[in-house]
Amino acid sequence: MISYKLVKYEGYKNKILELDGDVLSEHYEKNQENRKPDDTGECILCGKGIKNTITCKAIVATGGNMYNFIHKDDVEFAESPENKDGGFMGAWNVGPECFKKIKHIPEIKNYCYK
Repeated sequence: MISYKLVKYEGYKNKILELDGDVLSEHYEKNQENRKPDDTGECILCGKGIKNTITCKAIVATGGNMYNFIHKDDVEFAESPENKDGGFMGAWNVGPECFKKIKHIPEIKNYCYK
């Protein structure tokens, strides 16, 4: 299981879901190279291509870390000019394998959703 914490960041009403930094695959770049042209997306956490249905999307923010997800109620603010978070990266897919590693987080449906 992947560890996490909820952290308050300036400007956001809700806390940021901060996944353990070791969540990113050590094979991220290799996984990106091996993607197929018919993949429907790419997982933000491991870089693997997603072949079928997207499990969920996460809005990535704060410092440009790929493992900091913002609450779904903060999306409008995050995409607005008022957001001064230089690390805002927009919406990214989380693949089915990686979602299995984070689905135990009680608040996950507020941070990773369709």
